[in-house]
Amino acid sequence: MRKLRGWVAALAATVMAGGALSATPAVSSQSEAAAQTVPPVINGPVFNDPTAPAGSSARRAVIDQLIRLFQSTTPDSEVHLAMHQWMVTENTSGEDVLSALTQARIRGAEIKVIIDSALAEHEETYDRLGIALGNDVTADSWAMRCPDNRGCITGGPNVDGAGYLHNKFALFTNLSVDGTTYRNTVFQSSSNLHDWYINVSFNDAYTLATQSAGTPEDQIYNRYRDYFLDLQERAAGSPTDHYYQSYAAGKYRVGFYPHRKQTSATDDPVRQVLDRINGCEHPGPDGNRYVTRIDFALTHWTNYRTNIAEKVAELARRGCVITVIIGGELGTEVEAELRSVPTIDLIVCRRDGEKPHTKITMFKGPYNGTPTSRVITGSANFTQMPRSDDIELELVGDDTYARYWEWFGQLYSACTQLPSASK
Repeated sequence: MRKLRGWVAALAATVMAGGALSATPAVSSQSEAAAQTVPPVINGPVFNDPTAPAGSSARRAVIDQLIRLFQSTTPDSEVHLAMHQWMVTENTSGEDVLSALTQARIRGAEIKVIIDSALAEHEETYDRLGIALGNDVTADSWAMRCPDNRGCITGGPNVDGAGYLHNKFALFTNLSVDGTTYRNTVFQSSSNLHDWYINVSFNDAYTLATQSAGTPEDQIYNRYRDYFLDLQERAAGSPTDHYYQSYAAGKYRVGFYPHRKQTSATDDPVRQVLDRINGCEHPGPDGNRYVTRIDFALTHWTNYRTNIAEKVAELARRGCVITVIIGGELGTEVEAELRSVPTIDLIVCRRDGEKPHTKITMFKGPYNGTPTSRVITGSANFTQMPRSDDIELELVGDDTYARYWEWFGQLYSACTQLPSASK
């Protein structure tokens, strides 16, 4: 691993202020200073609460988790970050992450960043990243953008509209947390780097890490890293609308998009998961029988994925208990399908106040004949599958489900209290 180049050492002599850097860069906000005193969460989720007091740690929980991971990087660490939206102009969160990234780079970490090309606010972000990292993708550290009017992988004639990179993940090879060294850590979030994702929308992030090679966490990290390298390499070639790859290891499964347009109702990774729920009641450890729950907290669910709504309606008719919370676009065909079953609890909280920017599917019930608790999170909406470079991360286990279920209740309560919420 090559160490700091001369240009980084030179940058380390100046102060970070609109594009200059320092050897010991000033912390850009009180919130970032507070984040330094708390270690990052390892092998678990974090959730933000936009209804908490302004500037509170509860609002910043997801952004601060990423900052703490950067602060925990060791000088020999390699970091890969892919982000859809990253705004530094008049945005404390984007500025804070850039400051933490810069400090990690000056300590010696090699950092590679890919951002989407479609957003106008990325001009300054890209310029600032170029100062911190450079733009030579053959170097130790760099920042790059996907090509115009496409994602880094996705695009082409089979995509309705311009493709885009919608990812929100970061990878770290070496972290030191409270004296413990972790290798090959994955941070997967629903949040972009913009203050809207702190102050208006609900978001989650899951961090998985390992201390040894060959573990399920290590295997999932390696798949993420392969995907990042494909984002980098395929950006220089022709786009494709069908890349989808899925990997399972231990209690994890990860799916990498884009996925082609459905050739049938079941040609859809989420639909295939729901098709494996083969009962709407199941035995509990106490010998009693329990009804299967399926819950969604989504940003967008468009008519491109009506096939999922059809399966959800079928499961509801069979007796599964289903709640759907929507924070953004809800397709008319999807809404009609969901409202065709009166027992589906459909909450639309997209018009005023705080709203979910999450992409969560969670269920507790028989899966391939075995009772299980599962959560699917990540960056992928229920929208046009070929259009975005995206990720879904599936987590299996009662403890993780319980954490998400508790937060889902808070989100449900916040949405149903809005005067504009509709059922």
